[in-house]
Amino acid sequence: MAAYRGLLSTYLRPHARLVGGLAALLLASIAVQVLSPQLLGVFIDSAMHGVFDERNNFVAGPKTVNDIWTLLPFENFVVTADLMPEEIKAIMEEVYASRESRSLVGFEIQTEGSGYERRIASLQTAKGSKLERDKRYSIAFNSFDSRSAGHRFMKLRALLETPSTRCTFHPVQTRDALIDYFRRHQTVHKIDIGLGGRRNAAA
Repeated sequence: MAAYRGLLSTYLRPHARLVGGLAALLLASIAVQVLSPQLLGVFIDSAMHGVFDERNNFVAGPKTVNDIWTLLPFENFVVTADLMPEEIKAIMEEVYASRESRSLVGFEIQTEGSGYERRIASLQTAKGSKLERDKRYSIAFNSFDSRSAGHRFMKLRALLETPSTRCTFHPVQTRDALIDYFRRHQTVHKIDIGLGGRRNAAA
C-alpha cells in the first residue's frame, strides 16, 4: 500500500471537464483488467462512465491515490453486456434525457436536438465505419449505472436483465482499475475524443 499512497503518474494536459478524458482512461483500464486470463478474456468495444467531481480540473502534475478517490469516491464494480446498435442508441438517448453526465467511449456519436429531444443521428466505430446492424458489441458499465443509477436509467437496467445481453458482473472495482492504469503507464497523456461538439459527451 505504501506504493499506492505515493506518486502514481503524471497527467500531462489539463482540461476543463473530465467526462470524456476520465471515461477514456476507464475504457483503457477496464479493458486491461477484464482482458486478464482470470476473467476469461472478455474484449471490450466501448465503455460508458461519468465523473463525480466536475468542479475541479484534473491538472498536470503528480497524482496520488487520493486524487483517484476524489474522481471516483464510490465503490463500483465492472459490468459488461453485449448490445445491438439500436439498444446502444436507446440507452444513450435515455442518458441524454436524464441530463446525467455520461460518455460512451470507443464509438463516434453525433446527435441532434437537445434535452429530452436529443437523438442519436449517427453511431460509428472509432475508425468511422457504421456499426453492423445485427452484431452485438461488448459494452462496459459500472455496477451503479447497470442497476439504473438510482432509477435514472431504468431502460438500461431492464435491458441488461434480458438473457440476450449476456450481462456479466466482474469482480474488478473501477477505482482500482484506474489506479492500476496509472501505475502501469506512469506518464498519462490527455486523450482527445472530440469533446468540442455533440459527439461523445453526454452532458
